[in-house]
This record gives sequence, C-alpha cells and structure tokens, in this order.
Amino acid sequence: MKCKPFRLGLGVVLAMTILTAGTAYAAPTIQWGSGAPIELTKVEIPAWERQSPLEQYVWQLGDDWDGWFTSYEFALDCDFPEHIIGLVSGAPGDFLDEYGEPIYIRVAEAVTNTGTEGWTDFHIRTRDGGYPYKIWGSWWPSNWNMTGVDDGWDFVQENEFSSVVLPGVTLYDEVWIRVDPAVNGATIEKWPTIPEPASLAILGSALLGLGALRFRKSRK
Repeated sequence: MKCKPFRLGLGVVLAMTILTAGTAYAAPTIQWGSGAPIELTKVEIPAWERQSPLEQYVWQLGDDWDGWFTSYEFALDCDFPEHIIGLVSGAPGDFLDEYGEPIYIRVAEAVTNTGTEGWTDFHIRTRDGGYPYKIWGSWWPSNWNMTGVDDGWDFVQENEFSSVVLPGVTLYDEVWIRVDPAVNGATIEKWPTIPEPASLAILGSALLGLGALRFRKSRK
C-alpha cells in the first residue's frame, strides 16, 4: 500500500513530461481573422535563396520550399475598406535556431477582390513583435511601385492610368517577417485602397479631354 503514492506520483510526472514535450515542439501558427489557426512548417532555406550566411530556417505556410503553389492555396478574400488581420503565435524558442539566429516567417497568399470597385493600392504592415524583412510577389497588377516603409510595404500605382485589381481579380503577395523572440508573436495587417472621388474626377476630366481632342482631329 505504501508504494501506491509513489506510483501515482511517477505517473503524474510522466504525464506532465509527455504533455510538456508535446507543447514544446508544437509549431507556431498563423490565424487570419476568425478562421482556424494554421500550423506553420519549419524548412531549411536553400543557399541560393539566402541573403545572409546566417540564414538557416524559415517558418512558412505549406510544407515545401518552392511553395509557389502550396502557399497560394491559402486564399484570402477582401472587400474595401476591409482590413485582413493575421495573428502569428508561437512558444519560447520557436523563432531562434540552435545557434541563436532568427527563424523568419514566410507567408504567401492569394488575395481576391470581392468588392465592386477596383483597388489602386495594396498595403502590408507588421507589428506587435513582427518586423518586415523582405518581400516578393504582387506581380499582378503590373505598373505598381513597391515601396518599403518602417513597418511594412505599399504597392501603389505608378499613375492614375496604371492597371487596378478589378473585382474578381486576385493579387498575390509573399512577405518575410522577423519575429521578436521575446514576444513570440506578431500581427500582420493587409488592406486595399480604391480611387478617391477627387482622383476619379481628375481621371474623368482627362478622359473627356482626350475624347474632345480626338473629336476635333476627326472633324479636321
């Protein structure tokens, strides 16, 4: 009878050890809006992709490095003026490798315009422990300028005649984020903008002017 408490205590210790081990090795997640958290996958960064010899690993959506298709399978819908919020959550040590170097977050999505007006700009911000590192993608639409700011990126039309992301059209973006290991989490925010009424008026005037000029030339 005296051995029973010892056995019970040993069982509790083993259970706690298993539970702790399971928690310690759980991958970080990203959650978009009210959707379910998506587990990230740790992969090694190919040598040809590294910007620094210290880069070794990245957490990303999907389980392959190329990920061009795998990552974009995580599709998001957006309607102006909606803001898409993504929450990255991890455990202590998740964002540092065995050498104490940062493990980045690589996130790529396809964002479809579900609204009724075209997007002229698209913005990405990181905060609450997340810092912008590098970015690719957004190859559609063309004629957009990519501008880096302190906490993210802006994709802005070159001019009022540049292409826009029309309703039903998809924009692709891929961003890398460094997560503060002291915070073990970050916030990613994305949102589009549409032409302001003043810009539309200017564009309309310009188009009317071109139409009038062509009409005069045709009469000559």
